[in-house]
Amino acid sequence: MAAGLITLMASVLLPALELGADALKFCLQISVAVTAVTLFVSALFIRRIIDDRRQIAESEQRFRRAMEDSAIGVAIVGLDGRILQTNPAFAAMLGYSRAEIEALTFFQITHPDDLQIGRETMIALKEGKIDSFHFEKRYLKKDGTPVWAQLAGSVIREDETGKPLYLVSQIEDI
Repeated sequence: MAAGLITLMASVLLPALELGADALKFCLQISVAVTAVTLFVSALFIRRIIDDRRQIAESEQRFRRAMEDSAIGVAIVGLDGRILQTNPAFAAMLGYSRAEIEALTFFQITHPDDLQIGRETMIALKEGKIDSFHFEKRYLKKDGTPVWAQLAGSVIREDETGKPLYLVSQIEDI
């Protein structure tokens, strides 16, 4: 880019100058100036990229710590009910390893008598009728025994379109 700009400027300006040392010196000065500006702009751009990456890494670290260290269960659930991510507290509450519980759907760990409210809530969230929810329900532990829990959650939507992406749920054993 800089070389093309220098060539263009030289082709416009050189005919107006007397050929010789002065013309060469002038072209060299233009070349140095354009190169300096290009390097400066590139440095600013690279610095911005580095700062953005650092901020993203810090944000991811805060999220990870909040999720991992939470005293209550936390689950990120797909709109199809698949458990995308959970924390140790939720897995322990139901007697699963994280890998086991993340291979299930929310419906597979919900007591049969509480499935309807879960389905209705999911539909209302998808349709945009509600953005958050809060109710008591029963989950099924790995051994099949029910456990009552307080469930609160909200839908996370795409910024531009408002399209629902996934749910974030907090689950407390009661």
